[in-house]
Amino acid sequence: MKQNESNEKLKISRRNFLRTVGVAGATAASAGLFLSMASTRTDTGPNSKLDDTHPFAPWYKKFDQHYDGRKMRRWNEENRNLMMPLALQAGEIHDNRPALEKSIRDAMGTVTRSFGSNAGLSTGNGGLYSWEPLGITSPPKQRWEGSSEEAAMILKRFSHDCGAVDTGITLLDERLVHSHWYENDSESGEIIISDTAEKPQQLPDGTRLIPSSMKYVIVQLCSMPYDMIQTSTSTIATGAANLGYSMMAFVTPPLAEFIRGLGWQAIPAGASTVSVIPLAIAAGLGEYGRNGLLINPEYGPRVRITTVITDLPLATDNIMKFGVQNFCESCMACAENCPAQAIPYGSMTWEGNSVSNNHGAYKWYIDATRCHMFEASNGGPCSNCIRTCAYNKPPGFWTHDPFGLRVASILGGNIMAKMDELMGYGRVLSQEDFWRKKSRG
Repeated sequence: MKQNESNEKLKISRRNFLRTVGVAGATAASAGLFLSMASTRTDTGPNSKLDDTHPFAPWYKKFDQHYDGRKMRRWNEENRNLMMPLALQAGEIHDNRPALEKSIRDAMGTVTRSFGSNAGLSTGNGGLYSWEPLGITSPPKQRWEGSSEEAAMILKRFSHDCGAVDTGITLLDERLVHSHWYENDSESGEIIISDTAEKPQQLPDGTRLIPSSMKYVIVQLCSMPYDMIQTSTSTIATGAANLGYSMMAFVTPPLAEFIRGLGWQAIPAGASTVSVIPLAIAAGLGEYGRNGLLINPEYGPRVRITTVITDLPLATDNIMKFGVQNFCESCMACAENCPAQAIPYGSMTWEGNSVSNNHGAYKWYIDATRCHMFEASNGGPCSNCIRTCAYNKPPGFWTHDPFGLRVASILGGNIMAKMDELMGYGRVLSQEDFWRKKSRG
């Protein structure tokens, strides 16, 4: 596109934006609201608990990985009869795609699917995600010692330089450790927090033991490229998801091995073994959104979450609030654009409508069965709920700074969604246009 054409489109977008902001500003003023420069990315304080922002019912139970939406077909006949025909259809769809589409999806998953790490990502112990030291670093003659604040600072710097876009630290909430891990009928077992185990280990019967001394969790976020996600539901967007998984395998095992090299124990849990979204919330990395995903102030829902469990004493982060839950109450963009209609339109509840939902947390529950059925029929995952989210914007967009977060929270989801529609954000980017565009984020 010529420069003057690009500038003209930018002017039009800015005019529309300013006109909308003017209307919205008048509405806000008439309601007695004041747009201050104060950030809404506020800590809730050192004594805050996850339950203050992400409440759990007394009857909440740990998640059993047997009920993972992608694994139920391996043992549940009803689910198998429902999903297997679609899975076979998905494989056929993918096999018949043009080489460019097929290759980008597969190649982006190179790291996570190598070195036996795919099973490790799935179940939490294998390949680069092994609970046993990889031998890359060696035990020191004397264990490194430092203050919890210094240790947290060092690990966050290491995590960032490995490629994580944000890192937080929290205590391991035992409610968020899965009750069982499951890969197939011959590979499964209970997960136990043990007061007697001296190291993380898997017993011959499949039982996994996590020493109770390993009470710190480092939560890392890996971003997915903005333009790739904008092509959802294409295979390019599937490639973005696979790249996120590959980045997880790139940032988490090295962090675990680094900690082991300091003389402490570490479990590269990845996105398994524990429930990662509430842990990310507890680690101060974002809030829970209507789309069932973590909403980070800078990247929105366009992140993959991965974890390391350790006994290295670490200073923990405070829970963050920047208005996401109130925003999502009035914004239905993700629900309206979900092809499976798996995202609820109403308020948060204590229970979902799928056996794959972990009931007992107060949140928006996604219908995992509907979601996975569409994924199978599409020949790959859908990212529409990320693409259309108002918090998903290119790097440097005004809503990512403190003032922008403040404005967004005051205007609310309904107005911001209309602004997005007016300015063209959230629209599908064609695969042809994707390859022609200059890369960003």
